Amino acid sequence: MEENIFDKLGESYDKIFPSHIFEYYLTERIKLIQKILSKSKVKILDVGCGTGTLIYHLNKLGYDAYGIDNSFKMVEIANKKNPGKVKKGDMLNLEFKNQSFDLVISIVSLHHLGNLNRVEKAVNEMIRVTKKSGFILIWEHNPFNPYWYFLMKKVPQDIGEEKLIPLWIIIKIFKKNNIKIEKILKTGFVPDFAPEWSLPILKFLEKGIKKLPLLSMFLLAHNVIIGKKE
Repeated sequence: MEENIFDKLGESYDKIFPSHIFEYYLTERIKLIQKILSKSKVKILDVGCGTGTLIYHLNKLGYDAYGIDNSFKMVEIANKKNPGKVKKGDMLNLEFKNQSFDLVISIVSLHHLGNLNRVEKAVNEMIRVTKKSGFILIWEHNPFNPYWYFLMKKVPQDIGEEKLIPLWIIIKIFKKNNIKIEKILKTGFVPDFAPEWSLPILKFLEKGIKKLPLLSMFLLAHNVIIGKKE
């Protein structure tokens, strides 16, 4: 059995960042998904789901959420939270039928592939398993934000093989596959070292930064793109 860095980090992964930082971004992602899919009982796939915390909350909200990850340990932990809903698999070759899900998401997973050809193959697979009129949500690090290059040297899950993905790459893949781009967002002004008391202040500042394209390009942490399969 081949072990990767995420097998070693499984038990501690959700504690890498302070709990208030982890919960802040988890909540932001749930809110965005709720805006995309107002109805419950629809099928969601989280590609690179890690410990399954996000899909656990989505299932609690009434969605029918599943996950796939290539770490045995992550899948083991995720299935404890979501019995029978998470499988070990390769994001380059998703073991699901065409048009299986209403929404397919990838949350800061693609940059671990380390190669843009592999990124394109993974996104193509996400598109393949998305239903017609379904959505694809990709949430990735913003390469223009200089802090990532410091943070990625500090966190244990980044081992130097990662490659941050420019937004235009995802846009190009979407257009190549006739995916309608519904929305592009830049988000995230809460760094890992922010104390809990500062969250309301940073969230207020983020709203202002979002209105200034040049500042948002360099100061916000994430690129988020939502596509629709027509």
